[in-house]
Amino acid sequence: MERRIERQVANLEAEDTTPALRVFLWMAVEALTKVALRRARAAEGCTDDELVTRWGLAPAGADEDAAKQAKRGLDGEVRRRLIFHGDDECQRVTVRASDGFEHGFEQFDKIRALALQAKECGAAEHVRRALFELLELAPAATATLTSGRYETRDLPGPEDRLAAADQECPLLRWEGRVSAFVRKEDGTHEPVLRREGDPDLR
Repeated sequence: MERRIERQVANLEAEDTTPALRVFLWMAVEALTKVALRRARAAEGCTDDELVTRWGLAPAGADEDAAKQAKRGLDGEVRRRLIFHGDDECQRVTVRASDGFEHGFEQFDKIRALALQAKECGAAEHVRRALFELLELAPAATATLTSGRYETRDLPGPEDRLAAADQECPLLRWEGRVSAFVRKEDGTHEPVLRREGDPDLR
């Protein structure tokens, strides 16, 4: 069974890499979800339980079971609001393509159709924009980076060759070091990272 699936995947990917790319794209969505949730809590100045109520996932004063059920939907609501920017249909087809591929419950032609639909509705563009927003870039920088200018492999700039003389492509040298551990109110600890990066464009 596994070998048959592997052959089908290989045949599918030989024609179009879109299905696998949508799977990896959803991994990016999942990775961004917790970051987006932390940002939402900070922006609202509230806890997860309070955010559930403020976002209308459960009414104020809901019983314990209803509150727990609503809280389980918090990640999905974060993705809808902050990663897919309210585009419910794009979120729906992207997760269906990813789940159908990862868990094997959809036929490959159906997965491909869903993956192409996710591509056409702009799933990658939503994730890219969300990433820049979560990095808190200046709005002008985000607008430039999501304008389509960077859709090609070429880097725009005044120089004919941006890379160093001994390099094929420009490099960014990046170092991250843990400078401290901070104890949070819930008793867990969070590392504080010191990051340094320099473009190597000599």
